[in-house]
Amino acid sequence: MNRTSVKRRNRKISQRRNRTFIAITSLLVAIVISINANQGLALGNTNAPIIDTHYVSIEIEHGENLWSIATRYKAEEQSVSSYIAELKQMNNFDSNDIREGDYLIVTDYTL
Repeated sequence: MNRTSVKRRNRKISQRRNRTFIAITSLLVAIVISINANQGLALGNTNAPIIDTHYVSIEIEHGENLWSIATRYKAEEQSVSSYIAELKQMNNFDSNDIREGDYLIVTDYTL
């Protein structure tokens, strides 16, 4: 095998591991959030509005950015900038940089 083939193979293996890790992490985050939401309801927290929240893991496609994703998944009354802040916090991002092929946990208010 030449050097280019080895690098390509190693990059694919690394990407597969990253995607698996992100998928598992996304599932665990969704479970923890669901458990916390149910505990709040069980404790009688009736002051908070009940919102039907759905968490989805999406793969970043070519040309997408946080603005386009926020426009697609935000709540109707929510601003794009506040939804981007929510995305960054939920996914532990320090910047607005995302890459094609990466996965992102989003709150889908459109369902």
